[in-house]
Amino acid sequence: MPNKYDFDEFNHPSLNYKKPKSLQIFNASMVLLFSTIVVVGLWSALWYAVATISKKEISKWIVAQSQYGNEFTYENVSLSGYPSRVVLDYDKPQLKTVQPYNVLGNMDSLTITLKPWTPWQAQITTQSKTTISASTIDADYNFSGKIERLDLLLNPGKLLFDSINLKITKPNFAGTITMHGANAPKPASFSADEINLNAHTKPQAQAKDAAITIVANTTNMVLPLLDAMPLSNHIQSADLALRISGPIATNADLIATLSGWRDGGGRVFVDNLTVHAEPLGFSGGGNIFLDENLQPLGRMSAKIIGLLPTINRFRDLGLIRDADAVVAKMTLAALSQKTSDGRSFLNLGVEIKDRVVYLGPIGIGQLPEINWQ
Repeated sequence: MPNKYDFDEFNHPSLNYKKPKSLQIFNASMVLLFSTIVVVGLWSALWYAVATISKKEISKWIVAQSQYGNEFTYENVSLSGYPSRVVLDYDKPQLKTVQPYNVLGNMDSLTITLKPWTPWQAQITTQSKTTISASTIDADYNFSGKIERLDLLLNPGKLLFDSINLKITKPNFAGTITMHGANAPKPASFSADEINLNAHTKPQAQAKDAAITIVANTTNMVLPLLDAMPLSNHIQSADLALRISGPIATNADLIATLSGWRDGGGRVFVDNLTVHAEPLGFSGGGNIFLDENLQPLGRMSAKIIGLLPTINRFRDLGLIRDADAVVAKMTLAALSQKTSDGRSFLNLGVEIKDRVVYLGPIGIGQLPEINWQ
């Protein structure tokens, strides 16, 4: 008879039973299988919810744009990307806008990609042939071509977008520009190696805070300018960094929005603007605001290279009188310095006043009036 205090000597099958290893493995497998089914089911439900809500929100945006006369149509939309992405592919989309300009754009395809865990961020991509027709108060534009790749990462907000990251790789378009009143269209083109734009917004910013911050750059860009334009349409490189002070209302029409922004002390602070477009090179910074007629006023300090040949072109196009060109060149030549490669440059103040651009005290040309209507 075992001692009642010596439990090691007490033995019973019901107390010492151990499951066979095969049964342990089976039970663990069932738990893992059940957990996997639950996780896959929940993830599938999340993916389906994001896909359904995304399609619904895009449809709501399309309907909302139609209230302003803008239209987005397509032949078919397909859904894919499970399980890691929600991918919406639109076949032959067409975008037609009337605000701020009449624009008609046609593409072969457009892809919108979302991640289920960050459905508020949308990546919009196109790698297709595109045609664009636009009409402004001055001219009609008709272009066709292709963008090698367009990537737009959009993080929408309640009022304005929270952030935009845009990268356009090798856009290449050719077409015509027909100036209103002209007898015939003139050929023009638009191309670039790359265009990058990063923007962030804070619509409720105070007057001295940045409501919108923009950083942009491009290389080897050819603009669709006609021969009569005073500056070169080939930009070797350009960099821009600016801040737009707030607050900015988004529930009013454009003129009311601009007037409120101006009256609230709104300004555009140009932290850096660098442009290299032979023969002109420009780098500087300053600020721009609007006058009582919503026309730009501004002051900047700038380092300018190639100003003298640029003045010659203004003179040749009749934008500056011969006498004014001579005085400007003599004055600027006396103030200019030399770069290491022998080119002349000037450190000058640039001012925009009454739509006239001044370099120091010398007016070099008049800007066209902006018609915000």
